[in-house]
Amino acid sequence: MIKCIAFLRGINVGGHRLIPMETLRQLFTSMGFERAKTYIQSGNVIFETREIDTNRLEKDIEKHLLQALGYEVPVLIRTDAQVSEVVRNNPFADRLAEEKAKLYVAFLTKEPGDEATSSLLSFNGEVENYRIQNREVYCLLHKAENDRRRYALDSLEKILGVSATLRNWATVNKVLSL
Repeated sequence: MIKCIAFLRGINVGGHRLIPMETLRQLFTSMGFERAKTYIQSGNVIFETREIDTNRLEKDIEKHLLQALGYEVPVLIRTDAQVSEVVRNNPFADRLAEEKAKLYVAFLTKEPGDEATSSLLSFNGEVENYRIQNREVYCLLHKAENDRRRYALDSLEKILGVSATLRNWATVNKVLSL
């Protein structure tokens, strides 16, 4: 069995696409996943499966959610080993204690191209800082600018040309520990 984390995009945000976490857990259990559990309302599902193809898992789960809920829910899956690597390779580890600093990780559907990567990194400065590693973008934002989180995600997707879902650093660490 392999432990996976499904990061669902666009649910329970601003009163739209509301899915109770118990319902979400039951949907995953009904698909045959074992030890399905959820963490907070933003759509984080931890489960175990025998399937090792995460692309196939994403498609199967998206199809099942569409049938059950009546609308599309993008799903990005990482194994616990991949999330462990995200935590271990945090390029901003030495800056987490900075006053007003807040770290987010954007999980991407695919690796961005070189041009898109260069474009995003050109925004690095005192207010926002980005680092891309594989299919993740680390976003270090300063507290005064935290209200830009939604803007940051929309901008990331436009600049990089890929879909993404954003989680704060505490959530990334918590889902790994469950």
